Amino acid sequence: MNKKKILATSFIVFTMGFGAITPSYAEEIQRPCGFSPVGTSNIGGGENDGHYEKAIYNHCTDDGNNVKIQIDYTYANDTFCVTPGETEFRANPDLGAIKNIFSIGSC
Repeated sequence: MNKKKILATSFIVFTMGFGAITPSYAEEIQRPCGFSPVGTSNIGGGENDGHYEKAIYNHCTDDGNNVKIQIDYTYANDTFCVTPGETEFRANPDLGAIKNIFSIGSC
């Protein structure tokens, strides 16, 4: 085998092996703790107007306890208990679009 073929084969084997041991891009992405709005064009004046059809609350914890959160909607607010990890919320037809979500204590 000539030098070029050996180098090309080595490069291919190396890159294939490297790809197999690295996690996929989707696995590396993790939402930040707390409120993450998901922009849509269905409610309000656009993606970044502060009124969201959908939002994610990521409850990050080391102790595994649930937390009580408050969701501020356009016209009122509501409270929920959430487990550790991500919880998805949608706009409420009676209360309006989601404006903010934050922790208010344990439950």
